[in-house]
Amino acid sequence: MPLNDFRNPLDDFHQLDLSLVLINGEAVVVHYSKGRNISFKRTLNCVIANMMFAVEDNRSYISISRRPQPYTRNRYNNRHIGYKALVNHVLPFLIDMEWLQFITRGFGDRRDDLIGELASVPDKKRSRRTRYSVTDVFLKQLIDGCLQGATVDYDPGETVLISDINGDLIDYEDDSNTQYIRQTLKAYNSFLGRQMIELPGSDKHQRKTSQNFKRRFKSKFELGGRFYGHWISTLPVEDRKRLLFNGKKVCELDYKAMHPHILYSLKGLDYHDIFNDGDPYRIVGFERLDVKRAFNVALNINARRGFTTAVKNNLKKEGVDVPEKGFSALELRDAVERKFHHVRDCFYSNNINHYGLKCQFVESRLMNEIVLALIRKNICCVPMHDGIIVPVEYRSEAEDIMKNHWVNSSYPGIKLEY
Repeated sequence: MPLNDFRNPLDDFHQLDLSLVLINGEAVVVHYSKGRNISFKRTLNCVIANMMFAVEDNRSYISISRRPQPYTRNRYNNRHIGYKALVNHVLPFLIDMEWLQFITRGFGDRRDDLIGELASVPDKKRSRRTRYSVTDVFLKQLIDGCLQGATVDYDPGETVLISDINGDLIDYEDDSNTQYIRQTLKAYNSFLGRQMIELPGSDKHQRKTSQNFKRRFKSKFELGGRFYGHWISTLPVEDRKRLLFNGKKVCELDYKAMHPHILYSLKGLDYHDIFNDGDPYRIVGFERLDVKRAFNVALNINARRGFTTAVKNNLKKEGVDVPEKGFSALELRDAVERKFHHVRDCFYSNNINHYGLKCQFVESRLMNEIVLALIRKNICCVPMHDGIIVPVEYRSEAEDIMKNHWVNSSYPGIKLEY
């Protein structure tokens, strides 16, 4: 059954990006901003740019947070898109113009009072933001109206991000570590900008809005830190196989079962000193993919009782037909706990001990050094969590670099997958 049969249609959205800006259509913004302040003008420009981008990306909805935190003036909001201007003026204006249609309120935005609120209390368990959609009236303006010929530009802004436990970005003071991360990202993004990366049959490589990588940490700079933001990051595996780097076919190299290896190492253990099966995800009677999925669920959820639900949700996201009633993953859970009993205390505590995020941090730091080693050799590369995409002709060199960096990181032996 197709994936979309399981997903909520509201999940097909473009999230408001404060880095987008409208060009070749500024006259429209100026016209509709007459008698308004500069904050209204900046915010209107940004929202219209996001509406255009959602149309170009074939997204059904635009997700817009109606809480003040994302619009705080800090390193992430360098264009000073204002909360009051957005919620109290620009959104109502666009709705009155019939360019934008309100669809549904987000979980954290539902309260008795309607428009004009200046605060909101999020529900930590549910985080869907308010949804809007562009209208046919707006589409007509793009085709043959006042926005004909307008385009969207992109200011990548801050590339080193950190969010709190609820996912809201938080400000921080720079130090030598954050400066190093930002400098390496700048060097890497500059290198990518000189490469020709294409997906035959797609125009994604021509868009300005997703040509750079960022890194995002969680709560502190020792948690998370994965690369994200480039258009390749969201491609399914079959599309990644069709990529061309400077006209050359590519291959993807992955560390095999990276997070179990890291987790055992964090506990001062070597997986291969305990087991001789060669693969942490091997459990008799279960498919390898199911064990991998279950391990990652156990590592990244907050409570053991939520295991079956989390597995079920992951399967749905992957497009697997899962019965609404009668589904149980308890046998699989118990098998995973028995095999990984040495690190069992790392499971079901993501909100306290953050072992999943700790593994991501080790992974992201390692991938950062691998990327730098490859671009020093002028090898085009793109990180994918615990793997790297490189031209097929450089596979051997990339393998050597990945193996050497793993050994130098002092973690026990690990195999590469292709």
